[in-house]
Amino acid sequence: MTLNHSGQSFISLRNTMEYLHRYVEMEQVRNADFTCRILADDELDPDETILPPMLIQPFIENAIWHGTSGNKKNININVDFKKVNDQLVCIIDDNGIGINQSLELKSTNAGGHQPVGISNIQNRIHLLNEKYNLHSSITVEDKLNLPGYGETGTIVTLRLPLEITKK
Repeated sequence: MTLNHSGQSFISLRNTMEYLHRYVEMEQVRNADFTCRILADDELDPDETILPPMLIQPFIENAIWHGTSGNKKNININVDFKKVNDQLVCIIDDNGIGINQSLELKSTNAGGHQPVGISNIQNRIHLLNEKYNLHSSITVEDKLNLPGYGETGTIVTLRLPLEITKK
């Protein structure tokens, strides 16, 4: 599936969700200490809604691999695809240690390791915006920096237009 998707500019929401379910199943073989729920609004047609492939999976992977620590093993990941006005909004919400602590642990343990996954996706969104004249955005926020959250974790919000004209 990864090879098939990597050669395409856009894939359906149905294919994206199927890919994410398969990825999560594979990760649960290695690590059963997490749950992941993936849902889409009924307002979204899973076959007509399209998005670039491989944008969501790296954030699920980050939550699984970097969202845990010695005292925080079990985490829950929720992926929601919503229709908000003329946008497809994908929210990846986990209750892991949070991106700030994860980055701090990485820099301490890896001698100044600079993560590139998030910046690669931000660059990809920038290029997609230019190429297809989109107005897409992505935000990655630590829940401890947001009002109203009483737990640790990370929230990733991806916004894409519902109407995409492929060139």
